[in-house]
Amino acid sequence: WEERNRIFHEVLISACPSRWLKHFLSILYQQAERYRRLSLYLQPIPRDIHAEHEALMQAAMARDADKATAILGEHILLTFRSIEQIPKDQLNEKLAA
Repeated sequence: WEERNRIFHEVLISACPSRWLKHFLSILYQQAERYRRLSLYLQPIPRDIHAEHEALMQAAMARDADKATAILGEHILLTFRSIEQIPKDQLNEKLAA
């Protein structure tokens, strides 16, 4: 799943003309990987990630940058909120593993 998710997000930014920005986003994506895994593994907040990706893909295909940006922002925020819900001791245990 992680590999398909990475490819999906890379395709979303592939039309960006800035090689620097694409490189920077790649670094951010890699740094956030452990948190995405925790969010998926522990699932403190029920989510339909497939539906989130579908909505994002539809907005991108329609070339609706404002909508795609809003959907992506919410997608990232949901992951953050999900991680916030993980009890600190459980989070520290998983990050140390």
